[in-house]
Amino acid sequence: MYKMATTKWRWIFGVAFVYVGLFTTCGGQLGPGSGPWDVVSPESEGLNQEWLETAEEEVNRNLGNRTCFLVVKNGKIVFEKYRRGRTVSGTSEMYSHTKSFCASVFGTAVEQGWASPEERIAQRLKNTRQCNRDASFENVLTMTGQSPNLLWPTFMYDADGSQCLDTIQDFVTGNNPDGIDAVAWKNEHWAKPLGMEHMQWGKGGYLHCGYSAQSSCRDAARVGQLFNNNGRWPGFGQLMSEAYTEKARTVIHPFAQESWGPYGYLIWLYMQDDYDPTVSMMSGANAQCTVFSKELNAVIVSFGTDDDSLCDPVWNAARYAVAGRTRKPQGNSTQTKTLKALPRVREQHALSEHDIRSMLLLLKSGEMQLNETETDKVIKRLEFLQKQRKNEADAQVSAAVADEEV
Repeated sequence: MYKMATTKWRWIFGVAFVYVGLFTTCGGQLGPGSGPWDVVSPESEGLNQEWLETAEEEVNRNLGNRTCFLVVKNGKIVFEKYRRGRTVSGTSEMYSHTKSFCASVFGTAVEQGWASPEERIAQRLKNTRQCNRDASFENVLTMTGQSPNLLWPTFMYDADGSQCLDTIQDFVTGNNPDGIDAVAWKNEHWAKPLGMEHMQWGKGGYLHCGYSAQSSCRDAARVGQLFNNNGRWPGFGQLMSEAYTEKARTVIHPFAQESWGPYGYLIWLYMQDDYDPTVSMMSGANAQCTVFSKELNAVIVSFGTDDDSLCDPVWNAARYAVAGRTRKPQGNSTQTKTLKALPRVREQHALSEHDIRSMLLLLKSGEMQLNETETDKVIKRLEFLQKQRKNEADAQVSAAVADEEV
């Protein structure tokens, strides 16, 4: 009788163990937890080594001066390549990629219950910097915090974070339950659970949200996987608020004036893609790129030192390989979908860099035709946006130099 009962309980515990394991996987807790990454072959996750090598070569060819290319599939590293003397532990200046890290830190505070995107900044801080006194933290997270009219918000990119974005650092320092500075809180409640191995971010207790993080490809991939997991993390549970994480990957202010393109919570959104219309990007100057696709359960990281700041080429080159496909789907290309969704040419002020580059591809292939005046408008708009990006990068470099001098 005792033997039968023992066997019965063993069976029950065994089923429970399997169930918990399945729940952990299905619940999105993929990734390394606080330990090192699992490194496996592409084939073990249904991918192809040769296709990934081709994708890496294409990214390096199109962007140039790449230092790393890393692919995570189903929470495991399946491909990793370093160039120009860079190694696994080597770090890169993240520039505006840092902004997305800051959004993740704020989402962790939201999960702990002492932060909310909907809360007005002035309710928690006496000094709101150059933010509108009526702006919410959601405005800060969407670059609309400096809008003169919040009912008709304006996208105003805060390059170094000092104008409005760093109210997040002020908020964390002044409101966290531990009573410690923002850097210490980030280290304990965000970096430690994520198992950051090489990242350096924050100086003298000040957590710059606009720039300044130094990260390896592997550490940046952890943040991308966290977003893919809807905020859940192995060995921890819900690290970042699920509702917050889901909303972060949506366009909050689709009609914001002077918009540079689809934007969530300090994250760029791709939107028009055949493989995953919700694919999102953390992006910084010199094309420091972390692209994450929840649909394909993949994270792609590519860092470098080239002059371009666009991360589109990384996803465009790699998405076929991480989807396990050898070529573009017939009759449903990104370019075709983009063409259908583009605003009319007379509304060029509304076009993002991604839209314009897609238009130029269509023009080159002959799928789209514009007259000389319309083409000139498109090119001028692209030049204007590229100049804005360059000014942003220059401002961040100047700020970084000033910090070093201090």
